[in-house]
Amino acid sequence: MSLAEQVLSFAGTFNVWLVLSIFIMLTLGEFGTSIPYVMETIWILVGYHVTIGSFSVFHLVLLWLVAVTARTLGAVALYYVAGLGRGPIMKLYNRFFGKVIAERLSGTGTTASLPARLLRRINLLSPYSVAFGRLIWLRVPLTILLSMRRQLLLLVEAVVLFSLIWDATYILIGIIGGNIKVNSTDVILYSLGGLTFLYAMAFVIRRLSGWWLSRHQ
Repeated sequence: MSLAEQVLSFAGTFNVWLVLSIFIMLTLGEFGTSIPYVMETIWILVGYHVTIGSFSVFHLVLLWLVAVTARTLGAVALYYVAGLGRGPIMKLYNRFFGKVIAERLSGTGTTASLPARLLRRINLLSPYSVAFGRLIWLRVPLTILLSMRRQLLLLVEAVVLFSLIWDATYILIGIIGGNIKVNSTDVILYSLGGLTFLYAMAFVIRRLSGWWLSRHQ
């Protein structure tokens, strides 16, 4: 069985392993260790299988609640880890991610200029603004900033809003694919192809912005 077939089979069967996988991946993802395309593929397949009857609406709601819980626990854990300051856990985290986070928070480095500028413009009093910041790949810096400001409730509200928007987008893609009678493999290929294009465009814009700012500073 090919890797693609294994993914399709795994995400198309509601069982404890699917639930645990979503929980673990999304919890760790709040620390910046997510794998691109994996959760997108899973949500597309969940929406697809709900449409064709392999999953029930109850399964869909349960998986989404698991996802929200996992993200919330991961975000809260990072929130308190960041609050430890120079503690041993934070030192270990800084060893692997500290340089990237420091650049995004301070705005140093040409590749970090655009995220840093966006970060400064986010309203840290609004869960909607923070949720939007999470959508543009500022999840970890925002969690650390909210930890510094002791805004735990705002963080939890933003995580829930982000989950509602982000997960629903991919679930809807899967539902549309199921309704127009496209097979699951094609739904994933077309959707992830479009997603790859958006990622590539965002990367190019980020690099060009950093280059332009470095030339004019």
